[in-house]
Amino acid sequence: MSLNYRGILVNASDDQRDDRELVMKEVKENGAALKYASPRLRNDKEVVYEAVHNELLSLEYASDELKDDWDFMMAMLTYDSHSIRYASYRLRDDLEFVLTAVDVDVNNYRYASDELRHDKELVRICVSKVYFTCGYVPRVLFADRDILLDALKLHSDVMMYAPDELKHDRDFMLEAITICSQVLYYLPEDMRNDKDFILSAIDEYGYLNALEHASKELRNDKEVVKEAIRKSAYNLPYASMELRDDNEVVLAAVSISPATLEYASKRLRGDKEVVLTAIRKDFFGSIQFATPEVKKDEEILAIIKEHVR
Repeated sequence: MSLNYRGILVNASDDQRDDRELVMKEVKENGAALKYASPRLRNDKEVVYEAVHNELLSLEYASDELKDDWDFMMAMLTYDSHSIRYASYRLRDDLEFVLTAVDVDVNNYRYASDELRHDKELVRICVSKVYFTCGYVPRVLFADRDILLDALKLHSDVMMYAPDELKHDRDFMLEAITICSQVLYYLPEDMRNDKDFILSAIDEYGYLNALEHASKELRNDKEVVKEAIRKSAYNLPYASMELRDDNEVVLAAVSISPATLEYASKRLRGDKEVVLTAIRKDFFGSIQFATPEVKKDEEILAIIKEHVR
Protein backbone atom coordinates (compact mmCIF):
# COMPACT_ATOMS: atom_id res chain seq x y z
CA MET A 1 0.00 0.00 0.00
CA SER A 2 1.25 3.50 -0.76
CA LEU A 3 -0.50 6.50 0.75
CA ASN A 4 0.20 9.96 -0.51
CA TYR A 5 1.64 12.39 2.06
CA ARG A 6 4.13 15.13 1.24
CA GLY A 7 3.77 17.31 4.31
CA ILE A 8 6.24 18.70 6.81
CA LEU A 9 6.90 15.38 8.57
CA VAL A 10 8.53 13.81 5.51
CA ASN A 11 11.74 15.79 6.01
CA ALA A 12 11.23 16.61 9.69
CA SER A 13 13.75 16.01 12.46
CA ASP A 14 13.26 13.27 15.04
CA ASP A 15 12.16 15.89 17.57
CA GLN A 16 9.50 17.23 15.20
CA ARG A 17 8.26 13.72 14.45
CA ASP A 18 7.92 13.21 18.20
CA ASP A 19 6.07 16.50 18.69
CA ARG A 20 2.55 15.35 19.61
CA GLU A 21 0.86 18.65 18.77
CA LEU A 22 2.52 18.85 15.36
CA VAL A 23 1.86 15.20 14.49
CA MET A 24 -1.74 15.43 15.66
CA LYS A 25 -2.27 18.44 13.40
CA GLU A 26 -0.75 16.60 10.42
CA VAL A 27 -2.70 13.34 10.82
CA LYS A 28 -5.96 15.26 11.15
CA GLU A 29 -5.25 16.73 7.73
CA ASN A 30 -3.82 13.55 6.21
CA GLY A 31 -3.86 10.24 8.05
CA ALA A 32 -0.93 8.99 5.98
CA ALA A 33 1.29 11.38 7.98
CA LEU A 34 1.28 8.70 10.69
CA LYS A 35 3.94 6.89 8.69
CA TYR A 36 6.45 9.61 9.60
CA ALA A 37 5.53 9.95 13.27
CA SER A 38 7.90 8.72 15.96
CA PRO A 39 7.48 5.18 17.33
CA ARG A 40 6.11 6.71 20.55
CA LEU A 41 3.33 8.55 18.69
CA ARG A 42 2.56 5.61 16.43
CA ASN A 43 1.81 3.85 19.71
CA ASP A 44 -0.41 6.70 20.93
CA LYS A 45 -4.06 5.62 20.66
CA GLU A 46 -5.44 9.13 20.23
CA VAL A 47 -2.97 9.98 17.48
CA VAL A 48 -3.71 6.73 15.65
CA TYR A 49 -7.48 7.21 16.07
CA GLU A 50 -7.21 10.62 14.44
CA ALA A 51 -5.11 9.23 11.60
CA VAL A 52 -7.50 6.36 10.93
CA HIS A 53 -10.49 8.70 11.16
CA ASN A 54 -8.95 10.69 8.30
CA GLU A 55 -7.54 7.75 6.30
CA LEU A 56 -8.56 4.15 7.07
CA LEU A 57 -5.47 2.62 5.52
CA SER A 58 -3.15 4.56 7.82
CA LEU A 59 -3.74 1.87 10.45
CA GLU A 60 -0.90 0.04 8.73
CA TYR A 61 1.51 2.52 10.36
CA ALA A 62 0.29 1.98 13.92
CA SER A 63 2.72 0.30 16.30
CA ASP A 64 2.85 -3.49 16.57
CA GLU A 65 1.80 -3.09 20.18
CA LEU A 66 -1.46 -1.39 19.20
CA LYS A 67 -2.08 -3.93 16.46
CA ASP A 68 -1.88 -6.56 19.18
CA ASP A 69 -4.21 -4.68 21.55
CA TRP A 70 -7.58 -6.48 21.67
CA ASP A 71 -9.69 -3.49 22.70
CA PHE A 72 -7.98 -1.11 20.32
CA MET A 73 -8.34 -3.40 17.32
CA MET A 74 -11.96 -4.14 18.22
CA ALA A 75 -12.59 -0.39 18.18
CA MET A 76 -10.88 -0.18 14.80
CA LEU A 77 -13.50 -2.52 13.34
CA THR A 78 -16.05 0.27 13.82
CA TYR A 79 -13.89 2.54 11.64
CA ASP A 80 -12.96 0.00 9.02
CA SER A 81 -14.75 -3.34 8.72
CA HIS A 82 -11.58 -4.86 7.24
CA SER A 83 -9.14 -3.53 9.84
CA ILE A 84 -8.50 -7.12 10.97
CA ARG A 85 -5.99 -7.32 8.13
CA TYR A 86 -3.66 -5.11 10.19
CA ALA A 87 -4.13 -7.05 13.43
CA SER A 88 -1.29 -9.06 14.90
CA TYR A 89 -1.03 -12.75 14.08
CA ARG A 90 -1.97 -13.48 17.69
CA LEU A 91 -5.33 -11.73 17.27
CA ARG A 92 -5.91 -13.22 13.82
CA ASP A 93 -5.33 -16.59 15.47
CA ASP A 94 -7.87 -15.86 18.22
CA LEU A 95 -11.21 -17.51 17.39
CA GLU A 96 -13.29 -15.03 19.39
CA PHE A 97 -11.62 -12.05 17.73
CA VAL A 98 -12.01 -13.56 14.26
CA LEU A 99 -15.65 -14.46 14.88
CA THR A 100 -16.32 -10.84 15.82
CA ALA A 101 -14.61 -9.65 12.65
CA VAL A 102 -16.53 -12.19 10.57
CA ASP A 103 -19.76 -10.97 12.11
CA VAL A 104 -18.90 -7.46 10.86
CA ASP A 105 -17.99 -8.74 7.38
CA VAL A 106 -17.99 -12.46 6.64
CA ASN A 107 -15.12 -12.12 4.16
CA ASN A 108 -12.82 -11.08 7.00
CA TYR A 109 -12.33 -14.85 7.20
CA ARG A 110 -9.56 -14.46 4.64
CA TYR A 111 -7.44 -12.53 7.17
CA ALA A 112 -7.63 -15.23 9.84
CA SER A 113 -4.53 -17.23 10.65
CA ASP A 114 -3.73 -20.30 8.58
CA GLU A 115 -4.83 -22.52 11.43
CA LEU A 116 -8.20 -20.81 11.84
CA ARG A 117 -8.86 -20.79 8.10
CA HIS A 118 -8.64 -24.58 8.38
CA ASP A 119 -11.05 -24.63 11.33
CA LYS A 120 -14.10 -26.54 10.11
CA GLU A 121 -16.57 -24.88 12.46
CA LEU A 122 -15.42 -21.40 11.46
CA VAL A 123 -15.72 -22.36 7.80
CA ARG A 124 -19.23 -23.74 8.31
CA ILE A 125 -20.26 -20.47 9.95
CA CYS A 126 -18.88 -18.49 7.02
CA VAL A 127 -20.36 -20.59 4.21
CA SER A 128 -23.76 -20.21 5.86
CA LYS A 129 -23.69 -16.47 5.09
CA VAL A 130 -24.95 -15.07 1.81
CA TYR A 131 -22.07 -12.84 0.69
CA PHE A 132 -19.21 -15.14 1.62
CA THR A 133 -16.57 -15.77 -1.07
CA CYS A 134 -15.96 -19.52 -0.98
CA GLY A 135 -12.73 -19.10 -2.90
CA TYR A 136 -11.03 -18.01 0.34
CA VAL A 137 -11.46 -21.46 1.87
CA PRO A 138 -8.52 -23.87 1.54
CA ARG A 139 -9.48 -26.40 -1.13
CA VAL A 140 -8.76 -29.34 1.13
CA LEU A 141 -11.76 -28.42 3.29
CA PHE A 142 -14.16 -28.91 0.41
CA ALA A 143 -13.32 -32.58 0.55
CA ASP A 144 -15.46 -32.53 3.70
CA ARG A 145 -18.97 -33.44 2.49
CA ASP A 146 -20.69 -31.63 5.38
CA ILE A 147 -18.91 -28.35 4.64
CA LEU A 148 -19.67 -28.68 0.94
CA LEU A 149 -23.34 -29.46 1.55
CA ASP A 150 -23.63 -26.50 3.94
CA ALA A 151 -22.03 -24.23 1.36
CA LEU A 152 -24.38 -25.41 -1.41
CA LYS A 153 -27.37 -24.01 0.45
CA LEU A 154 -26.29 -20.51 -0.55
CA HIS A 155 -23.37 -20.89 -2.95
CA SER A 156 -24.02 -23.05 -6.02
CA ASP A 157 -20.62 -22.21 -7.50
CA VAL A 158 -18.86 -24.01 -4.66
CA MET A 159 -19.09 -27.22 -6.69
CA MET A 160 -16.17 -25.97 -8.78
CA TYR A 161 -14.01 -26.62 -5.70
CA ALA A 162 -15.39 -30.11 -5.03
CA PRO A 163 -12.83 -32.90 -5.47
CA ASP A 164 -13.45 -35.49 -8.18
CA GLU A 165 -13.95 -38.12 -5.50
CA LEU A 166 -17.11 -36.38 -4.28
CA LYS A 167 -18.32 -35.56 -7.78
CA HIS A 168 -18.22 -39.29 -8.53
CA ASP A 169 -19.93 -40.19 -5.25
CA ARG A 170 -23.46 -41.09 -6.34
CA ASP A 171 -25.04 -40.70 -2.90
CA PHE A 172 -23.34 -37.38 -2.31
CA MET A 173 -24.39 -35.98 -5.68
CA LEU A 174 -28.00 -37.02 -5.18
CA GLU A 175 -28.03 -35.38 -1.76
CA ALA A 176 -26.38 -32.28 -3.21
CA ILE A 177 -29.05 -32.06 -5.93
CA THR A 178 -31.78 -31.95 -3.27
CA ILE A 179 -30.06 -28.84 -1.88
CA CYS A 180 -29.11 -27.09 -5.10
CA SER A 181 -30.22 -28.01 -8.61
CA GLN A 182 -27.17 -26.22 -10.09
CA VAL A 183 -25.14 -29.27 -9.01
CA LEU A 184 -26.47 -30.91 -12.17
CA TYR A 185 -24.11 -28.74 -14.21
CA TYR A 186 -21.16 -30.44 -12.52
CA LEU A 187 -22.17 -34.03 -13.24
CA PRO A 188 -19.29 -36.16 -14.54
CA GLU A 189 -19.91 -37.99 -17.80
CA ASP A 190 -20.42 -41.39 -16.20
CA MET A 191 -23.31 -40.05 -14.11
CA ARG A 192 -24.87 -38.27 -17.07
CA ASN A 193 -25.15 -41.71 -18.67
CA ASP A 194 -26.24 -43.52 -15.48
CA LYS A 195 -29.93 -44.27 -16.04
CA ASP A 196 -30.74 -44.97 -12.41
CA PHE A 197 -28.98 -41.80 -11.30
CA ILE A 198 -30.69 -39.60 -13.91
CA LEU A 199 -34.10 -41.08 -13.07
CA SER A 200 -33.44 -40.32 -9.41
CA ALA A 201 -32.38 -36.78 -10.32
CA ILE A 202 -35.48 -36.33 -12.45
CA ASP A 203 -37.64 -37.61 -9.62
CA GLU A 204 -36.07 -35.04 -7.30
CA TYR A 205 -35.67 -32.10 -9.66
CA GLY A 206 -37.48 -32.98 -12.87
CA TYR A 207 -39.39 -29.73 -12.81
CA LEU A 208 -36.06 -27.92 -13.14
CA ASN A 209 -35.12 -29.64 -16.39
CA ALA A 210 -32.91 -32.41 -15.04
CA LEU A 211 -33.16 -34.11 -18.43
CA GLU A 212 -31.02 -31.31 -19.85
CA HIS A 213 -28.00 -32.78 -18.06
CA ALA A 214 -28.47 -36.39 -19.17
CA SER A 215 -26.32 -37.97 -21.85
CA LYS A 216 -27.39 -38.01 -25.49
CA GLU A 217 -28.26 -41.69 -25.11
CA LEU A 218 -30.57 -41.12 -22.16
CA ARG A 219 -32.27 -38.15 -23.80
CA ASN A 220 -33.23 -40.70 -26.45
CA ASP A 221 -34.45 -43.22 -23.86
CA LYS A 222 -38.25 -43.20 -23.95
CA GLU A 223 -38.64 -44.34 -20.34
CA VAL A 224 -36.36 -41.58 -19.07
CA VAL A 225 -37.97 -38.88 -21.22
CA LYS A 226 -41.52 -39.89 -20.29
CA GLU A 227 -40.62 -39.75 -16.61
CA ALA A 228 -39.03 -36.33 -17.08
CA ILE A 229 -42.12 -35.04 -18.88
CA ARG A 230 -44.35 -36.46 -16.18
CA LYS A 231 -42.46 -34.23 -13.72
CA SER A 232 -42.35 -31.26 -16.09
CA ALA A 233 -43.56 -31.04 -19.67
CA TYR A 234 -40.85 -28.42 -20.22
CA ASN A 235 -38.31 -31.22 -20.32
CA LEU A 236 -39.55 -31.89 -23.87
CA PRO A 237 -37.01 -29.58 -25.58
CA TYR A 238 -34.20 -31.64 -24.02
CA ALA A 239 -35.50 -34.90 -25.48
CA SER A 240 -33.90 -36.21 -28.66
CA MET A 241 -35.32 -35.15 -32.01
CA GLU A 242 -36.50 -38.73 -32.45
CA LEU A 243 -38.62 -38.59 -29.28
CA ARG A 244 -39.88 -35.09 -30.06
CA ASP A 245 -41.36 -36.80 -33.11
CA ASP A 246 -42.93 -39.55 -30.99
CA ASN A 247 -46.73 -39.23 -30.72
CA GLU A 248 -46.95 -40.76 -27.26
CA VAL A 249 -44.20 -38.55 -25.82
CA VAL A 250 -45.48 -35.30 -27.33
CA LEU A 251 -49.10 -36.04 -26.42
CA ALA A 252 -47.98 -36.57 -22.83
CA ALA A 253 -46.25 -33.18 -22.86
CA VAL A 254 -48.97 -31.07 -24.48
CA SER A 255 -51.68 -32.64 -22.32
CA ILE A 256 -49.80 -31.22 -19.32
CA SER A 257 -48.50 -27.96 -20.80
CA PRO A 258 -50.03 -27.15 -24.20
CA ALA A 259 -47.39 -24.52 -24.97
CA THR A 260 -44.79 -27.29 -25.25
CA LEU A 261 -46.25 -27.91 -28.69
CA GLU A 262 -43.54 -25.44 -29.69
CA TYR A 263 -40.90 -28.12 -29.10
CA ALA A 264 -42.57 -30.95 -31.00
CA SER A 265 -41.34 -31.97 -34.42
CA LYS A 266 -42.86 -30.24 -37.43
CA ARG A 267 -44.74 -33.44 -38.24
CA LEU A 268 -46.44 -33.47 -34.84
CA ARG A 269 -47.12 -29.74 -34.88
CA GLY A 270 -49.19 -30.64 -37.89
CA ASP A 271 -50.79 -33.69 -36.30
CA LYS A 272 -54.52 -33.20 -35.71
CA GLU A 273 -54.73 -35.26 -32.52
CA VAL A 274 -51.71 -33.51 -30.96
CA VAL A 275 -52.87 -30.02 -31.90
CA LEU A 276 -56.45 -30.64 -30.73
CA THR A 277 -55.14 -31.91 -27.38
CA ALA A 278 -53.12 -28.72 -26.97
CA ILE A 279 -55.63 -26.11 -28.10
CA ARG A 280 -58.54 -27.66 -26.19
CA LYS A 281 -56.55 -27.20 -22.99
CA ASP A 282 -55.01 -23.80 -23.77
CA PHE A 283 -55.92 -22.31 -27.11
CA PHE A 284 -54.01 -19.04 -26.95
CA GLY A 285 -50.95 -20.67 -25.40
CA SER A 286 -50.52 -23.21 -28.17
CA ILE A 287 -52.31 -22.39 -31.43
CA GLN A 288 -49.43 -20.28 -32.74
CA PHE A 289 -47.22 -23.40 -32.80
CA ALA A 290 -49.53 -25.46 -35.01
CA THR A 291 -48.59 -25.67 -38.70
CA PRO A 292 -50.61 -23.62 -41.23
CA GLU A 293 -51.76 -26.84 -42.89
CA VAL A 294 -53.37 -28.35 -39.80
CA LYS A 295 -55.16 -25.09 -39.04
CA LYS A 296 -57.18 -25.70 -42.20
CA ASP A 297 -58.72 -28.85 -40.69
CA GLU A 298 -62.47 -28.30 -40.27
CA GLU A 299 -62.55 -29.25 -36.58
CA ILE A 300 -59.51 -27.14 -35.72
CA LEU A 301 -60.74 -24.27 -37.87
CA ALA A 302 -64.04 -24.28 -35.97
CA ILE A 303 -62.19 -23.94 -32.67
CA ILE A 304 -60.10 -21.11 -34.09
CA LYS A 305 -63.23 -19.25 -35.23
CA GLU A 306 -64.78 -19.79 -31.80
CA HIS A 307 -61.83 -18.09 -30.10
CA VAL A 308 -61.04 -15.46 -32.70
CA ARG A 309 -64.04 -13.27 -33.50
